[in-house]
Formats: sequence, structure tokens, C-alpha cells
Amino acid sequence: PAPPLEVAMASTEEVEQCLAGDDDTLQRYRRFLRTKVDPSLRECPDCQRLCSPQLNADTGRPEAAMECGACGAEFCYYHASAHRGGSCEEYEVRLAAETKGISDSFGTKDCPKCSRLTMKSGGCNHMTCQVCRCEWCWICGEPLVTRGPHGEGPVYWHYSEENVDSGCQQFADAGAHPDAEEVRLRRRDRIPGPLIKRLSLPVGVISVALLATSAILALTLWLVLYFVSCCVARVVRLAAKGAYRARRAEPPETLEEVSAQGLVKSTLYFAAILGTVAFLVPFTVLTLAWDIVAVVIWAILAAAGRLPLVRRVMTAPTRHHLRFLVSAPLRAVHRFGSTLLASLADGHAQTQAARIAAVDDIALANPPPGWVV
Repeated sequence: PAPPLEVAMASTEEVEQCLAGDDDTLQRYRRFLRTKVDPSLRECPDCQRLCSPQLNADTGRPEAAMECGACGAEFCYYHASAHRGGSCEEYEVRLAAETKGISDSFGTKDCPKCSRLTMKSGGCNHMTCQVCRCEWCWICGEPLVTRGPHGEGPVYWHYSEENVDSGCQQFADAGAHPDAEEVRLRRRDRIPGPLIKRLSLPVGVISVALLATSAILALTLWLVLYFVSCCVARVVRLAAKGAYRARRAEPPETLEEVSAQGLVKSTLYFAAILGTVAFLVPFTVLTLAWDIVAVVIWAILAAAGRLPLVRRVMTAPTRHHLRFLVSAPLRAVHRFGSTLLASLADGHAQTQAARIAAVDDIALANPPPGWVV
């Protein structure tokens, strides 16, 4: 089992000591802690003081009407200063009418996560909400959160021609977008049969093996270069120290620091360049050779597909199947890279979530003393 995650935690006092030279940031940090401890606090729209609401005696919920104890400004608990002099009900009716007018005039849709009204004036159909940062599709209105079967990114997979469950195109105007079911049917027709997939499998395996071998070679080369460089640098440092002592002078402290910092980057960059070249050269040769083989295979299948007997067991290949065969090496490398990056991204996201949760727990467990609202 993996060892438990150790998170470096700082107390509230330590954070305030770090922010002691920046009064503005320190005050915002203290306001943040207060709102975390008491989420019912609301900021006065005039003087920015945090105010506590009055609770309803029957329901225990905050009353909508609020008055700032510092400047006497009246505002709403739910809508701030959006409807001074009016009720929440009147404001919501007016807002709904304005929203409907905008929607009828320009064409708008709601964010699937926060229901924020969004207007699309151009560009692709991949939307990003400016409020909650949710990524969603303008055509179907669904959040883009599902990865592909090989770790492809949610945006890429949703609009991919290989995704037969999605009927959305990324670069199609909303008014001119074809029917979603037609897009799905077209994508299903372009999917090659099992015979073509089996024929392209060996070259895909070879391509991934080349990539993995090159990565291992680059890592091994970096370790060897770093070890040899460290040994050479150590000999040089000892010789330099001996020369300084022979002249009865103290060697500078930067002698070791510069050597240690420069060795890691230089050897790593050199090994990465050699590993990239070691992959690209055979991969390019393999791709060119496979392109010729793929054209021959497709021509044979296309000729055989015209025979009445063969048509019963196999559909005639199209130009999309030829594209599938030709792109087999690049597609295999892309899928392998997507799977690897997706695994790394998920692990990083889990680590970040654990750290944020730990910081929130510290903030709630150690509120600064003397808070008075």
C-alpha cells in the first residue's frame, strides 16, 4: 500500500507572519477566514464591512433585509444592492423578464453547472463559464467531463470523429449544425471493421514500443551522464580547492552551488534531445513504410470488396478507412500519451484536493482570536 500523504501545514499565526508586510493581502486573508467560519456573513456594498444577518424566529433562515451597522446602508442578503427600495420577488420577476428578452434577441443558454446565462456571439462550440469555469458544449448543453477510452481529454473526445455517442461538432455554427443523429450515423459508418483494426494493430504496438524504448533510453542516458558529470565535477572541485589552499586562500562558496545546479539541467536537456531523436528517426521511417503498406492493403480490400461473395461478409472500405490505416502509428502514440498524461493529471488533482482540504481544516480549526462582527 502507498504511504499516507503528508501535507505541510501552516498555522494561522504563521500565515499572518508571512503576510505582515502586505496589509491589503493580510486583511483579505482575515476576511476570508471569517467567511469560512461564518458563511452567513455578507459584505456591505457601500463600506465593505462584513455584516451578520437577522435570523427569522420561525424558520431560522436569514432575513432578506439587512442594514450595515457602520454606515447604515440597506441592502439585501441574497441580492446585495441589486434592488434597493424593492422586494426580492419584484427583482426576480424583473430579472426573469430581462433574461427572456435577451434570450429571444441573441440566443442564450444556461451553464449546466451554475445556470449562468451565456450568450454565444461566435467561435467554436466549446464553452467555458466565466463564473464557475465549467466547460460545456453549446450544441447539447452537457458538461465536458468524460474522458475517452484511452485517456483523451474531455473536450477532444466529445468532438472526436471516433466518439459515436456524441453528435456534436466543435467548429459548426449553432444555426447550421447538422442533426445530432445524422452525425452519429456518419461516425458509425466511418468506423472500420474488425479486419482493418487487426491489420493496423501490429504497427501501433511497434510505435508504442519505440516510444517506451526511447523514454527508457533517455532516462538511462541521463542517469549515466549525471553520474559521470558529478564524478568529473567533484574531481575538478577538489583540484580547485587544492589550488586555493596552496595559495593559502579560502575557496568561494559558490564553487559547489554552481556546479550542482548546472549539472542537473544540462544533462537532462542533453538526454531528452537524444531520446527525442532516437524516437523520431525510426518512427518516421516506420510511418513512411507503413503508409505504403497501408495503401496496398486498402487497395486489395477495395478490390476484394467488389466481389459479390466478399460483400456478404465485409463492407467495401472507404477513404475514411484508408485514413484510419495510414494514421495507425500516430494514433497509437497519441493514445498512449493521452493515457499516461491522464493518469498523471488525476494523481496531481487528488494531491491538490487533499492539500486544499487540509488548509481549509487548519483555517477553521485556528480562527484568529477577537473576531467581532
